[in-house]
Amino acid sequence: MGRKYPETRRENIVDEVHGVNIEDPYRWLEDASSKEVTDWVEKQNELTISLLEEYGGEDIVKKRMLDLFQYDYVQMLYFQVRNREDRPRFFYFYREAGKNQPSLCYQDGEDGERIVLYDPLEESEEGLISIDWFYPSRNGTYVAYGTSEGGTELSVLYVMDVDKRELLSDEIPYTKWCDISWLKNEGFYYSRYPIPGTVSPEDEHYYHHVYYHRLGDDYKNDAKVFGEGRPKTEHPFVAINDDCTLLAIVSYRFISVDIHVARIDGDNPSSLSFVPLIENDEVRSASKFSGDHLYVVTQIGAPNGQVIRYDLSKFKDKVPEAQTVVRETDGVLPTDATKFAVFGNQIAVIEEKSASSNLKIYDVDSGDLMDEVDFGSKVTVNNAASAPGLDAFYYSYGGYFYPATHYTYRNGESTVLYKPELDLDDDLFQTKLVWYTSKDGTKVSMFVLSRRGMEVSEKTPVTLAGYGGFSISNTPGYAPQYVTWVEQGGVVAIAHLRGGGEYGQKWHRAGNRENKQN
Repeated sequence: MGRKYPETRRENIVDEVHGVNIEDPYRWLEDASSKEVTDWVEKQNELTISLLEEYGGEDIVKKRMLDLFQYDYVQMLYFQVRNREDRPRFFYFYREAGKNQPSLCYQDGEDGERIVLYDPLEESEEGLISIDWFYPSRNGTYVAYGTSEGGTELSVLYVMDVDKRELLSDEIPYTKWCDISWLKNEGFYYSRYPIPGTVSPEDEHYYHHVYYHRLGDDYKNDAKVFGEGRPKTEHPFVAINDDCTLLAIVSYRFISVDIHVARIDGDNPSSLSFVPLIENDEVRSASKFSGDHLYVVTQIGAPNGQVIRYDLSKFKDKVPEAQTVVRETDGVLPTDATKFAVFGNQIAVIEEKSASSNLKIYDVDSGDLMDEVDFGSKVTVNNAASAPGLDAFYYSYGGYFYPATHYTYRNGESTVLYKPELDLDDDLFQTKLVWYTSKDGTKVSMFVLSRRGMEVSEKTPVTLAGYGGFSISNTPGYAPQYVTWVEQGGVVAIAHLRGGGEYGQKWHRAGNRENKQN
């Protein structure tokens, strides 16, 4: 097009790593605060704007994109339920159209009123303060949540009395990516980073360990209960059983985990003796309590995943043998605790097959398949959630052409709990699964997104996307940019590259380490 791109200078920088020379000529671009970099970015933006101005339809596209982006919605991944005496209490992030940040809300009952607990925009109209995470206490009396400023994710933990909507005195910094499990309404086990000065400055964002905090205490006196002597890059997740007598900790290391369990002494909750349940440096697992049973979805002995459970009712210092609850199939069970829920004597399991989700219900004792929810299209199912004593569980699902809708599953029926409202008819679009042959002969799947019934030719404009890494599956998710492109007559192709998790552990390993295709 005859355009001259801004000059990007190269530096002669070579690092030797394990005997291999690695060139890094553009390292200077990593300093976003330097004048040279800001000038370079400004020139790049000027070039982009000049190209967009020639298009002539930017106002139409901009308006449509705004309409598709700005809508009221309940975030699908942050949705938790607690069982009250008479009805469930839901906690979630709710974002109103046009607002820069979501609010933390709760409601009592499936038809209850939405009540805002914390709106970060009341502290910063510019949206510089965000709420990063939240964890309700076991009966929903309290909720711990973290806020940070300027996108740092360097959270400070606060505790709120839900019914009074009043903050307690507790305030804990250094809780970036915090995980919490409540011990009744007395305190909680939580993860945080070291207090500056207790480690070297370069290690302040490592050593993410688990502590016990009793409500009202100074966090500086909180006892460390897990993490000492373990790899500094681990990230722990904590879980407590229903009667608060057992604690499980999952130590996450990107592609593998360990799981340890300990019995809780109610008189001295910071005194714990952990026993290894799973120690593995090859595959992932994730766990969740139901009563005294610890349910674990794992790839150990099952590359596509299986669900096993441990009866810890008599556990002291020796872990019992596991029982298989959901056997491995040709579908993939993601090793994610939000991907299954135990309710009554059943377990709901989200299964991935060809980069799309199924929802299956099994009997926890016999392992028999009791029900399978038919979605009729390529979708992603998210966040199966329930609570002790409930006869239902809650989940959401959506595809590329409509955002996730939340549902209640009870007695074999799914009913809408919350559905976003948009000027969008997803029946006008289609998502097709096709296969192509890679350079080494491997069959690789790909989604092709288009208008329903559209004739595709060599002249059809196509956007190609793909991802393959960290066992992450590239499954359908609402994408306003894709909707706009397809509405204008374009096609989107999304490849499921090796290294991802679409086809289980073997597919991940086929694009991992020495097997990388690039």
